[in-house]
Amino acid sequence: MSDRPAFQQVLLDEIAGKNAAVHAYDRILWTIRSGFVTVLFVGWGFILRSLAESAQPRVRPGVATAMLIASAGLAVTAFIVDIHYARRKFRVIADLNELLAYTVRYATSLLPDRPEVPAPESLLQVLCVSGESDDDRFRGAGYTRAARISAVVYGVPPTFILAGLLALLAVEGSR
Repeated sequence: MSDRPAFQQVLLDEIAGKNAAVHAYDRILWTIRSGFVTVLFVGWGFILRSLAESAQPRVRPGVATAMLIASAGLAVTAFIVDIHYARRKFRVIADLNELLAYTVRYATSLLPDRPEVPAPESLLQVLCVSGESDDDRFRGAGYTRAARISAVVYGVPPTFILAGLLALLAVEGSR
C-alpha cells in the first residue's frame, strides 16, 4: 500500500496554506501603508485646519518641528514594520514556488512508466512555517520592488510635508 494519497493531501494543504499566508501578508502590508498615510495626513490636516480657522494664522516653528519629527518617526517605524512583513511574505512565496515545482515533478512521476521522484532535502524546509524562518530566501526581484514601493510610501509624504512647511515658513518670514 502506498502512502501517496496522504502525501498528496499534505502537499495540497501546504500549497493552500501558503497561498492564504501570501494574501494575509498582503492585507497586513496594505493596512499598515494605508494606516500610515491616513494618520499622517489627518494629523497634519488638523494643524492646517486650525491655522486656517485662526484669527492670526501663524506657524509656530517649534510645533512644526515637533510634528515633522513625529511624522519622520512614524514613517521610519512603519517602514521597518513593513519591510519585516514583506520579508516574511517573500519567504513564503519562495517556498511556495519551490513546493509547486516539486509538486509538478511529483505529479509527472505518477504517469505510467515514470520513476518515483524522491523528495528533495529542501522539502522539509518548505513544509515548515516559512514566514518565521530566519534566512534570506526572500531576496529577489519581487522583494526589491516591494522595498522600493515601501520607500516611496513612507518617504514621499514626509518629504512633501517638509517642503510645504518650509514654503509656509518662508511666506510667513517675508511678511
